[in-house]
Amino acid sequence: MEIHNNTANLLVFIAGIVLLFLLISLFKKIIRTALILILAASLAFYVFVYSDILRNPNKHPKYSIEYLKDKYCSQMTTHKDSVRCQDIIMPIYYDLKQNYSDEELKKLEKDPVKYLKILNQSLKNNKKQIIQKLARDKEQQIWTEFINDLKKNVSNREIIDAK
Repeated sequence: MEIHNNTANLLVFIAGIVLLFLLISLFKKIIRTALILILAASLAFYVFVYSDILRNPNKHPKYSIEYLKDKYCSQMTTHKDSVRCQDIIMPIYYDLKQNYSDEELKKLEKDPVKYLKILNQSLKNNKKQIIQKLARDKEQQIWTEFINDLKKNVSNREIIDAK
């Protein structure tokens, strides 16, 4: 009987060790999953708290006409600033406002490709008039500077040539 008892004890001991390894393996998976969830939640918290999504919900993207108007027309300190605003930005602004409602432009801001297409079309439609105004003011280089600056802001998207 004693031999049978030792064998049973040995089997219980081996089963206990196997069970212990299974529990450790299970806890590792649970802890790993919990850590991944905590990291994901922390990252999401960081993105929403420290990004402009919550801080500035009305901020316009750099390619929108509202952004361009704010950038070039809000602080006109030099003659060049005034010419850029009045001769380039405002004709484009009025053209877009005439063809699209505020809601349509806001919706288009979420699709940069479409927005840049309509902005580019407005630039093409008004280019001749803009160039004439700039020639009248003897400030033709402002057009080239504006187009180059716009190209920098829209990250290599196709914009009308400065020529």
